[in-house]
Amino acid sequence: MKLISLLIPIQSSLYKFIRLYRLNRLFLYRILHLIRFFYPKIKICNVCNWSGARFFQETRCPVCFSMPRHRFMSYILKNENLENKKILIIGPDMPEILMLRKKNKDFKVLNIIDTLFTDIVCDITKSNLKPNSYDYILMWHVLEHITDDVLAVQNIFNLLKKKGKFIFSVPIFPWGNKISYVPECKNKEEKNKKMGHHDHVLCCGQDYGDRFYKIDFASHEKNNVKNFSKSEIKKFHLDINHYSWILTK
Repeated sequence: MKLISLLIPIQSSLYKFIRLYRLNRLFLYRILHLIRFFYPKIKICNVCNWSGARFFQETRCPVCFSMPRHRFMSYILKNENLENKKILIIGPDMPEILMLRKKNKDFKVLNIIDTLFTDIVCDITKSNLKPNSYDYILMWHVLEHITDDVLAVQNIFNLLKKKGKFIFSVPIFPWGNKISYVPECKNKEEKNKKMGHHDHVLCCGQDYGDRFYKIDFASHEKNNVKNFSKSEIKKFHLDINHYSWILTK
């Protein structure tokens, strides 16, 4: 235990040093790969399979830089058979792309802007893509940026095959908020304070998924990290304020 108590501060100092001098991730990975053999693996990233004593900045994986919301997504997808399925992911972060590459390399990325990893440049509210094309459509912390989110989900419904699934999550803000609402904001500073981000169009509550009941999905499933086992929440460093929904066509 004395050795562990010495190694953890050393690891924290390395994180600060690497951030200060902006050293690349490969260098970071090699250092941590050597150190991690000396302490118990009490934290696990289910996105890249890293394990160690603690996460970077308490929440981020030191290898793939996943956050609790990405590990929550990985946790939800572990119960889905994604192999040989047609998958569309909308507006993903890098950890989400890394995660899907492990499960199904033949997925497509849709984004409103053209990036290095974008396959389809499209506004999902104005989609003219071929209907009944996908087994899974994933959208993680994106809908809160879309003004007409109901129209976006209606278009997603049209893109799904029969029995296809739309799996999504939004940030619940303020923490523990139960009812979705739009606060009055005059500028970006107020939006950052009242909505969590200047680009959000509403404060999402635990009832957020209810707004899509009017769309003809056959079933609705709601998941909350709070219902997971305490050991898994601690191991993956998940946030009990996170919710996700699975809508099946």
